[in-house]
Parts: sequence; C-alpha cells; structure tokens
Amino acid sequence: MRLRQRLGVEWLVVAMLASLVIGALNYWDSLSSFDNLIYDQLSRLDRPEPQSDVLIIQIDEDSLAAYGKWPWTRDRHAELFTELANANPKAIGFDVLLSEPSDPATDIEMAAAIAGNSNVFLPLHFVFPGSNGAEYDVKEPIGPFASAASGLGHVNLNFDYDGVVRRMSLCFGDKGKDGYWTHLMERIYEAANGGSSPALERLTSFDETLLMPYSRRGGVSTISYAAVASGEVPAEFLNDKILLIGATANGLGDQFPVPIGDGATMAGVEIMANGLGALTADNFIRPLSLWQQLALSLVPVWILLVGFWRWHPRTTIVVSFGLIFAVLAGSLLFLRLHYWFAPGAALVGLILVYPIWGWRRLQATSDFMNEELRNFRLAKVDIPIIETAAGPVDVITGQAEELTHAISHVRDLRRFISDALSNLPDPMFITDLEGNVKFANKLAQTGLDDGVQDLALDDMLNRFVSSEDLAEVKEYLALEVTPVAHDYVDFVSLTGEIFALRRARVVSDEGLLRGHIHYLANITEVAKAAQEREEVLELLSHDMRAPQVAILALLDGQAEDETRARLEGHARLTLDLAAKFVWLGRRHSIDFGGGG
Repeated sequence: MRLRQRLGVEWLVVAMLASLVIGALNYWDSLSSFDNLIYDQLSRLDRPEPQSDVLIIQIDEDSLAAYGKWPWTRDRHAELFTELANANPKAIGFDVLLSEPSDPATDIEMAAAIAGNSNVFLPLHFVFPGSNGAEYDVKEPIGPFASAASGLGHVNLNFDYDGVVRRMSLCFGDKGKDGYWTHLMERIYEAANGGSSPALERLTSFDETLLMPYSRRGGVSTISYAAVASGEVPAEFLNDKILLIGATANGLGDQFPVPIGDGATMAGVEIMANGLGALTADNFIRPLSLWQQLALSLVPVWILLVGFWRWHPRTTIVVSFGLIFAVLAGSLLFLRLHYWFAPGAALVGLILVYPIWGWRRLQATSDFMNEELRNFRLAKVDIPIIETAAGPVDVITGQAEELTHAISHVRDLRRFISDALSNLPDPMFITDLEGNVKFANKLAQTGLDDGVQDLALDDMLNRFVSSEDLAEVKEYLALEVTPVAHDYVDFVSLTGEIFALRRARVVSDEGLLRGHIHYLANITEVAKAAQEREEVLELLSHDMRAPQVAILALLDGQAEDETRARLEGHARLTLDLAAKFVWLGRRHSIDFGGGG
C-alpha cells in the first residue's frame, strides 16, 4: 500500500475513533467533574449583582445566643411573624421545615401568626426512596401551617457528583399533570411579580435543571432573626422587601458547598436567594442539548483533523494549542450568553487526536521508508561514490540516516548521469509530456547563453532542422509508437550537417510515461561515405556494364567460331561480376544503415 493511501486509511480510523470517543463522553457525561471544575473557574469571571429587594432574616449566632440552642419552640417563630405583620413585605419565604408536629398550642399560635401575614410561603421536601416501594415521599407542612400559608414550594437541593450545589429544579414532578410542585422561590417570584417566571415557562420537562449564577458570598442583605423578632427593626425597613427566613449559623446543618471558588460553604437560605435572583434577572444558565454539545465538541477536533493534511507540523502544534484556547473561550462566551458548553469532551478529543495521529503517521512513514529503502537497495546502481556507515541509533533515526545516504546516493547518481549525458558526442535533450525541454547536454545548448530549459520542442527543432526537412521530422515525432523498421529520421541541419534523430520514451518505475529523450547523431561522414559508395555502384552498374552489353550486341548475329565464343563468355562473365558487386554493395549499405 502506498504511503498516501495508508495515511488516508489511518486518518479515517483516527477521525472515526476520536468522534466515537467524543460522542461517548458526551452521551454518558463522563467528564462532568472536569467540566464542573472549568465551570466554577469561568463563572467567577462574571458574577451577577445580588437582588437589592431581597432581605435574609438569618438565624445566626446572635439569635442562638438570644434564644438558646436550636430547635426553638414554635412560639418563638410566632413572635417573628407577629412583628412581620406590622410591615408590608412583598413576600415571605420561611426556609424551615414544619413537617413534624410539636406542642399543639404553640403550633396553633404559630399558624395564627402566619395567617396574619400575606404571601407567606412554606417549604416542603421529598424523601428518597419513598415508603412501600414508592419513588419518593412528599413531606408537607402539617395541616395548620399548610392552611395558614399562601402556598407551598419544594426546597430540595440538586447536588452534582462532586457534592456541589450548582443547579436548581424549578419544578418537581410531571409537567402538565397533577401532583407536581414548583420551587419555593418560584412561588415567591409569582407572588411578587404576578405571574410565572420566564425560566419556568421555557421548561419543556420538569426533569430539566438549570445552572445558577451565584453572586458574591454575603452579597445578599441580611439581618438578625433576634433583632426582627424582638421589635428592634422598624417596620418601614421591611416594607416592599422579599423576606427569606433561614438558618445561617454554623452547626445547624444548613451549609452546602457551592461553586464560589474559595472552597467554603453557603447557607441554604442564601442559595435560595441566589435562585430567586436568577429567576428575577432571568439569567439562569441552560446546558446545551446533547446534539448541540456533541456538534460543538466535534468542530475543533475536525478542524485539527483536516489541518493534518494541510499544515506543517509546526503550524499544527500551534493551531492545536490555539484550538484548546478557543474551546475555553467559547465556553466563556456561551456562559456570558447564559448557556453552558461543557468543554471537557472537546479538550480530550484535541489532546488525544494529536498524539494518536502523530503515532500512526510516524508508524506509516517508518514502514514506508523501510519498504522504499529495501527496494532501493535491491535496485541500487553501482557507481563510483563513497558511502558513510551509520552509527548505533534508534530505529527512526537509523531510517532517517539511511534515507539520507539513499538521497545522497541518488544525488550522486543524478550528477553521474548528468555528467555522462552532458558530455555525449552528439546533441541530446529531454522533454516532458507538454513538450517543454527539461534537460539538454552541452552540444544541444550551443549558441544559447541562458540554456534551453523550458524551451518548447518546436523552438528546439528550429535550431537544428532545415526548413526542407522540418515537416518530416515533426511527422516522425508525432508518432505515438516508434516504428521498429525505421526507428529514426535523418535530416539536414541549418549548418549543412546531416543528423539522425532518434526518440525514446522516459517511463517511471510504475511504467507511466513521463517524457521523451531526443538524440541527434551526426551522420554527416557516414552519409558522405554512402554517397561515394553509390557513385561507385553507379560506375559499376552503368560504366562497366554498358561496354559489355555493347560487345554482346555486336557479337549477336556473327558466325559461330571459337573467337566469338570466347569474347561472348568474357563479356558475360564481366556482366555477372558487375551485377554481384552491385548486389553486395547494396546489401552492405542496408546492413550498416546506409541510405536514407
């Protein structure tokens, strides 16, 4: 198999293998940990500003110091909601689970305090797996709280494989069917804005999760739970605010890893505030679909694959690093447009395809050099040149050195042939298939200071052939196959010399026609000798035979006697000798190429 054909097959195999690997990595999301790491770093470059009308009423260390250890009795929460009833907030989200009953009196007191406020939304959560073989169980607030609240919403967090909360599920269940729950922040958004969020409306499936853009840690305004519950905060400060109530103190179990970049955790209520900010700004980051992800992952790899056939290795390595940078820059650009292109599969494809192709190309080239060097050694022409023995090296270097020697040998052989052809005693030149002169020896270049390379064949003939013989020479050269009976054409040159032009085919090792060799043998002396021979033969044929014929004519009719018989015999012998001499001369002329 020739090198180009083998490289084509190798390239196709590498291309298909790379495409399959990229497809598999995208389909099974095998590089999610790496992609998440890239996402975390890129998201740090453009953090959104926190929502200004959101206020977190935090159960912090000061509140624990004021009211004692957690959990508190529910009359403490009743105090808070009683104070909030004096203000006019847009909505209230209470991020504390109320799915278990407590003291009935305090439960009723707290429910009554909740009912004294408008737009209070309480959380529910899901337990996996559910009881009695169910997929999950729904844990709603107990009856009094559920009745007192304006609505319920789920607060389940979505953890990635590395345990970090990057995503948010706006709904849980089957869209368009009963029994699904929207997120607590979606319920608060609806209460504050009078309708569903654009992010919810765009969802095609409730299984779809959206990446949350996090603002800086601590960016959301906060106030102590104890300060509000004790009445220290004026009601006007809470007006037209969205109040989110939740635990922020360390040790309460409501801290979770988030993609902020410093490795610290964030309170669940602050995560909810970031989710509400994304709903309000409509800047959730939507992961690309599988087919979009796959197409964008394949583009840089195929650019590099096509470049393998077009670029030099130095250019290819530069473009490879450029494509890696372009993939990362593309992810950042999509992130700015609120889409996420996971770059892991594309980067792995670029990192894998370059060395694999380099390996296969090197192997194919090595095998090709082995085969060609073996053929070269078998077909090597011995000429008087000196070869340098190669020292101990690795396989590829050894092949390269042997190839260097082979090329040097070919150069010497070419010089040897060039010198031999240049010093031929007759003009000689070589033309390609288009009829352009590619080589001419010294005699063929006579009279031209700048050589005859790329001179047209017709121009070359005009330098040698007289106008009377030019048509016959061109007719000979127009023959596709050289005649066997007459493998040359003779002509008179412009200087009066006589040449015999022979043409031979130049073919490649594969038998393909590459051009023609034209050799002009100077036969002036031979032609003169042939002319002189013809004159002698003419003398023998006419001047010697004519007298004998005349003698025989005179003897014809004479009386038969001894003298007549002897004269007639000598005349006929002379005629016979002349005829045989002429025949021998003609035959000699034919055998030695005489006569044209």
